[in-house]
Amino acid sequence: MELLARILFLAALYIVTAGYVLGVFMNTWGFRGNEARYGTEALVSRTAPRPFSQRVLSPAIVRAGADLVPRGLVTTHADWLLHRSPLLRYLKRGDSLSLAQSVRYHVAYVYLFLCLLGVLLLARRLVQRFFAGSPLAADLAPAIALLFLPLTFIYGGYLYDFPELVFLLACFVLIEEGRWWALYPVFALALLNKEADILILVYAAVLGARQSPRAQLIKRLAGLAAVAAACLVYIRVQCLGVPGPPAELRLADNLRYWLRPATYLGSFSPIAPLIRLPLGANVLNLCALALGLKLAWRELPRRLQHLTIVLLPLEACLLLAFGYREELRALAPTFPVLFLVGLFAARRVYRVAIARGTGG
Repeated sequence: MELLARILFLAALYIVTAGYVLGVFMNTWGFRGNEARYGTEALVSRTAPRPFSQRVLSPAIVRAGADLVPRGLVTTHADWLLHRSPLLRYLKRGDSLSLAQSVRYHVAYVYLFLCLLGVLLLARRLVQRFFAGSPLAADLAPAIALLFLPLTFIYGGYLYDFPELVFLLACFVLIEEGRWWALYPVFALALLNKEADILILVYAAVLGARQSPRAQLIKRLAGLAAVAAACLVYIRVQCLGVPGPPAELRLADNLRYWLRPATYLGSFSPIAPLIRLPLGANVLNLCALALGLKLAWRELPRRLQHLTIVLLPLEACLLLAFGYREELRALAPTFPVLFLVGLFAARRVYRVAIARGTGG
């Protein structure tokens, strides 16, 4: 009975949390309308330029999902799909959809919702790995953490963003659990979804160093590198003739932006109108990050310390060179690490609070 109650509670909690975050995402960015450069329809129909067209997996999943919808069902519900669906309120003013586009639009929405549920379940698995004796943390921490994801909805939101988190968490968990046989295909899917997630190799190198002798680790990394090379060649072949560069260098613009004092005082309203929250690199966010690292550092397992030391500066440099200002979503490979840092910091804070409350 207790197990059934827990399952029902978790199902309700995770569905509500995923639905809330997806709603904020859709209200903030939707599917970028009919933008020819980076709109979801441009991605799915493969008309977007590079680098956006290089993210081939999620558009392929949406196309396949739309093709699986029975044609008779589409015809029967054509009026609802074109004129009465609640999702149509997320369209930009002046945008319209054909029947086929509307089907893809609805499939994409369901796909992102399922991805958010996947993020919650994989984050729960990750918590179980590092906090084996705390089922409450495993159940609640993923939902609480996901509520902060809208703080990253600053510049842009794309079809491949939530799937990216699924693959990053999945690779992190597989490496931690030593299931390297499963890591190779999941790593390939991660790269086909977003080629920048080649940084999963950093996960493998740092986290895998404690699991294997050096020779075996080198072989595993070589295997992952071969998978990466094959995926990048496939992406390049798929994008032959597509205009645009494979990456956009924005170093000069970013340097100007980050040298402005006003950058560190910005705020925005991702959750609700007039409710201002600190934007990206606002000094409050930076202080929160520094405090979390300070509180958690001594309690972090050594492998997480090493991964933090390597990954955070590397991602900061990549953001400066190729990101767009405070495009925090570009820092996605750091999210699993920062999630764990936050948990270790919270555990330390509440241990102290409990000790003081009990007079310990």
